[in-house]
Amino acid sequence: MIPHIEGLAGSAWGGVVAFFVVMGYVYSLGLSARAYVRMLSALGKGGCGTVRYTDGVIDWRVGVVLYGSVVVAIAMGVFALAVRMGGVGFALPGFAAVVGGTVVVVLLKWALAKLIGVVFTIGIGVALVKVTAVYVCFGFVTVVLSMLATTAISTFLLSVLMAISMFIVIVAKFAILVENFFVKVGSLFYIFLYLCAAEILPLTVGLRFVSQVFN
Repeated sequence: MIPHIEGLAGSAWGGVVAFFVVMGYVYSLGLSARAYVRMLSALGKGGCGTVRYTDGVIDWRVGVVLYGSVVVAIAMGVFALAVRMGGVGFALPGFAAVVGGTVVVVLLKWALAKLIGVVFTIGIGVALVKVTAVYVCFGFVTVVLSMLATTAISTFLLSVLMAISMFIVIVAKFAILVENFFVKVGSLFYIFLYLCAAEILPLTVGLRFVSQVFN
């Protein structure tokens, strides 16, 4: 892994970012992996009343490190693919813009999902916890893919691997939403509202943010 981290960029900042993302994963999952497994197991068995995300099972500082690592990891994967496809140049300002766009998307998705749940009294808390776990796994995959971008792997194969990983995330999210949210909603209006507000709108705003920075 170390040679790939060193070769992630022609300048030092890329390797430094990759190193801290990997260390963030190692630190946070090393301290909280078992807690996550117990929590998700309880949620899967319908025990959300016994073990909740807010019960302090996971220290908030560990959560900040983990979620920060996930956001930067996803931004690394997207940026590395964009560089390999010739869309942008490898520079710190461009990477910072992608990180900012990723932060905007994540925060909007979380806030809008919670808002819909509160306004329409829809219980989507369990779904949000499980979706977060999916993104944690996806972030680790994108770290690996961004490191592969520094090797002789073809741009086409890199794009295919990224597309496969994103497709798996979409399928997993849909399965979680069906299990924990959609089957409990009696109206298609709620489903349409959730998809537009919590899925499509954040992505549109994030892409707009990044395009404005580059332009």
